[in-house]
Amino acid sequence: MLTAFLRRYTARAYRQWEQSLQHPQKAQQRTLHQVLILQARLPHQTSVRHNSFQAELACLRQLPLQTYEDLPELSCLTHQAPLFYELTSGSSGAKKRIPYTRPLLSSFTQMFLCWAHDILVTLQQQGRPFAGGQVYFSVSPQFHDSLDEADRGLTDDSDYLTGLTARLFERFRAAPSSLRYLQNPEHFWDVLALALLRAPQLEVISVWSPSFLRVLQQHIQQHGRRLADLLAQPVLFYENRPFKLPVPSPLRQRRLRETLQWLALQDPLSPTPVWVWAQCFPHLKLISAWGAENAARDFEALRADFRFAFVQEKGLLATEAPLTIPSVQQGGFLPLPQAVFYEFIPLNRQGQPLLTTQPLLLHELTPGEAYELVISQKSGLLRYRLKDRVRVTALRGSTPYLRFEGRSEALCDLVGEKLNAMFVAQGVQHCYPRERVCVMPRLSPAGYVLVADQALEVADLESYFLESPHYCNARKLGQLQALHLLVIPQWPRFVQQFFVTQRHMKLGDIKDQVFYYREQDGQLLQYLLARACL
Repeated sequence: MLTAFLRRYTARAYRQWEQSLQHPQKAQQRTLHQVLILQARLPHQTSVRHNSFQAELACLRQLPLQTYEDLPELSCLTHQAPLFYELTSGSSGAKKRIPYTRPLLSSFTQMFLCWAHDILVTLQQQGRPFAGGQVYFSVSPQFHDSLDEADRGLTDDSDYLTGLTARLFERFRAAPSSLRYLQNPEHFWDVLALALLRAPQLEVISVWSPSFLRVLQQHIQQHGRRLADLLAQPVLFYENRPFKLPVPSPLRQRRLRETLQWLALQDPLSPTPVWVWAQCFPHLKLISAWGAENAARDFEALRADFRFAFVQEKGLLATEAPLTIPSVQQGGFLPLPQAVFYEFIPLNRQGQPLLTTQPLLLHELTPGEAYELVISQKSGLLRYRLKDRVRVTALRGSTPYLRFEGRSEALCDLVGEKLNAMFVAQGVQHCYPRERVCVMPRLSPAGYVLVADQALEVADLESYFLESPHYCNARKLGQLQALHLLVIPQWPRFVQQFFVTQRHMKLGDIKDQVFYYREQDGQLLQYLLARACL
């Protein structure tokens, strides 16, 4: 009964989305019209049929392409009052603030309803229908002490939802919303682990970075015996806050306790059998997580550990707007023509955006080609360069399937920390004004390495990196290791050798860098480590 109701409730948004996919140009015309009216660039009484698409497009394109640094004061972005500001990492500093208005939140709600309907139908077809159990939706919690209340923004994925959809979601919430107030990461993992283990019927887990769930698994493995002792405690107290969690039945407590105690006796470096996670989360049917680029390894590890559930890769979801939906029923990642207005900058053979050419529209793209995304959304960001790149994998009529390809800007994102080259360079200049150093990513364990030709203190640079909210969260959650020092005398010579011998570059083409953000495959670091051992 409940599943049938949820399918009916989400069906309307899904049908509207399907119609927008069939006629993307018409859907984009309506969306552009709404965006321009919301920003008071058209009179409110103007109808779509009275204004031609070309006229409204010309109105929009009077504005130049913009990055965050090009925007006016945030208070001037929109005539609507922002409900809050969401933080994300900017290209020239530690953070940027994105205003969230009701129309923008409605766009996210539309995305959620379309995705939810697609998943409900898919799980039904797979023979494991959603039975009305609990759902855990999360983005990384904010452990950044300096944040103002207005900047705390979204605390979990459900905050994207509005109206009846938000109220419905509360019925299925698996973890207490007061988790957001915990400042100690160990306390956070304790309460989250117990909330999910003790949930009567946990069916869905949605996390952004798969490493988030991997760290939770490690916490359960390392603290299984202690967590087992807390299974029957109805109220837990952390940081002077009570957390009332459901108490499992005696049979469920016994099975969980046996599993957790067995897990505590195992070698933490050995693979955990699938049956352990099936015992911990016996009703789990879906895990939704990001799976592109650097997240691919952890995403595949989740697929291996949770073979009894459907592990689905998320679509492209930016802080600024929802961009694509991962649709099983439609066969790929598809845009939301009815919610966001898209433009696409072509790339040259070197992968650089052709900023002097007119961006293409959603229905004008070519299969196989890659583009840089530009969006106009409903909280005031117009012709906004996200610097996300997508590739058109196929067409559904005139609507492209879009696969995330990476970022255009100088940024490294191993687990969601979004560490920017300019931000890193400023920190290095401040901490080491006279030393020869560089920073490069390390894949396993995930983190960053400061390479120097002499022993240096890294604490100040690590403190500087922690000013970035995403880096701070990733460190406190255990997704990233602390900044590590690697001393290699004459390291610049070895870096040059690497690019000449391994990448076949000419010496004149090799540029000195403070942050080797592109070297995320680990080859440069391995090359330097080998030289350090000589």
